[in-house]
Amino acid sequence: MSQHQEQINLAHPRGIDLLLNNAGMQEPITRASETAGSEYVHVLTTNVVGPYLTTKHLLPSLMKKKTRVIVNTSSLYDSVNATLNDNGHHSPTGSVLLASNTSKAAVNMQSAVLANDLKQDGFIVISLDTGWVRTEMGNTTEELGHGCAPLDVLTSVAGQQKVIMALTQKQTGKYLNWDGKAPKEHPSSHAFVTASAAPQAGTKAGTRPARPLKRPFAARTLLTPHWSARHLVWQAFGKHDALHSLL
Repeated sequence: MSQHQEQINLAHPRGIDLLLNNAGMQEPITRASETAGSEYVHVLTTNVVGPYLTTKHLLPSLMKKKTRVIVNTSSLYDSVNATLNDNGHHSPTGSVLLASNTSKAAVNMQSAVLANDLKQDGFIVISLDTGWVRTEMGNTTEELGHGCAPLDVLTSVAGQQKVIMALTQKQTGKYLNWDGKAPKEHPSSHAFVTASAAPQAGTKAGTRPARPLKRPFAARTLLTPHWSARHLVWQAFGKHDALHSLL
């Protein structure tokens, strides 16, 4: 991590305004009860411990600025209601992605705890749901016979940018959606649960096709261009191997 810190210090000696922890991974699709312990540890280390350690080591750079914003990427996977709604219909990934779903719920708690701790230093820490986006990871539901995600990448990113740029201290610790709406109004959430209500053709209700993905997903991470001259963005790395030196 010291190497990454040095790169950031050289590129932005005056500090950074915004830390966007967006990298993550997803385990291969299998029944939750058959999740391998090694996969569970791998996902939690990358998706939960990774953002924490990245935040911890970049606090000095964030402290150099007055903006001090930390955004942790979350998703619908963290919702217990979406995983199992009142009618008993689970979401397409509600019984197959134990590690990923658990990690996103943990990220939300992590954001809240860090928000409380860092509030005295003027930080804004939030969890931000990107929406159900048409990406390789977002289209996991298509593998399960539940169709493609409704959002395109540009729409999601534009919405997230608008939300982030309008953040205030009153919102620290909150869970926000990409479109600025309250979580209960999230259109992707309704589409997600509705889609799960009907079983795939050729299968019985409550079952899923046993088609594991070819490989787990891992998000790419880059030092990205800034959205404006005053808001530089460092996207947190999420490669598991790179975290061992921090543990």
